[in-house]
Amino acid sequence: MIHNLKIKTQFYKDYINNLKTFEIRKEEGRTFSIGDILILNEIDENENFTGNVLEKKVIYISRYFQNHVVMGVKWIGKIKPRLLSKQNLR
Repeated sequence: MIHNLKIKTQFYKDYINNLKTFEIRKEEGRTFSIGDILILNEIDENENFTGNVLEKKVIYISRYFQNHVVMGVKWIGKIKPRLLSKQNLR
């Protein structure tokens, strides 16, 4: 399954600099699984899309407290910006 998600600039930069290898998310109305693809859309401090997009593959999952999940992710690549609306991103 493919999940379109928003990501703040500081975390986007950590991925680009190979400092971050995991993602923590709340499972609200969705379920994450090993093999899923995360499309991470960078947002600035005003929650505007910057156009920078990363693609990650979930390679490990640990269910955490209160519907949270910690996912180990693998780099797939930086992809071309897509036209997205805030309604289909969390």
